[in-house]
Amino acid sequence: MYDEKHLPARTQFSHYLRTGRILTAESFEERKSYQTICDDFLSQKGWSTRDFWNHYFSGNGRTVDLAHVGLLDRFQNSRSVRRAVNEFRDRQKQLARQKAIAICRKVKRGDATIQFTTFPDRDNTVTDVTLDILRLFSVGRSTFFRSARSVLDVNCEKRTIRLEGVMNFSIDDAFIDAKDIPNMMRGDQDFENAVPFKIIASWHKKWIWGGRF
Repeated sequence: MYDEKHLPARTQFSHYLRTGRILTAESFEERKSYQTICDDFLSQKGWSTRDFWNHYFSGNGRTVDLAHVGLLDRFQNSRSVRRAVNEFRDRQKQLARQKAIAICRKVKRGDATIQFTTFPDRDNTVTDVTLDILRLFSVGRSTFFRSARSVLDVNCEKRTIRLEGVMNFSIDDAFIDAKDIPNMMRGDQDFENAVPFKIIASWHKKWIWGGRF
């Protein structure tokens, strides 16, 4: 029989992640049926915060790939991630212009004006999807890895460039330190009988761009 004076820790925590409010014993029973309906609806569109929480207790530490739990598209289309992708694409354009200028400075008048070169690039930034409470809150703030390898076609006479390549994106995150929601305490505050797990995601984008320098 359910004892309303002792709410399961995972139920309280799940409700806090969704709403930012503490679930009281008095309101728990009336919320149960409503919560079940909500969870059934949300599960059709990928994992919810509650699924991450349940995996924390029953997943034995197995890695969660956002593509495998129906959340990769949602993650890719979040404002923070789209901004990070666009910034990296603009970075490639700027690098291409810089390399084109350097190449054409070395080309003597009358020599071939079309030059080809390849160049790699790699960096990382931070994404923040914590505003997506129902779905991506558990992914939170992640280190976002970005890399690219491009082929650059430079026409020194017409001052045009054509860039073609592949950009790769990924995160390597973890569901850990669950008791320390504000992240104000040192160390990892994990619940008894819970196992932290990795959260990963990766994809690539082919692209072609042309411009002037």
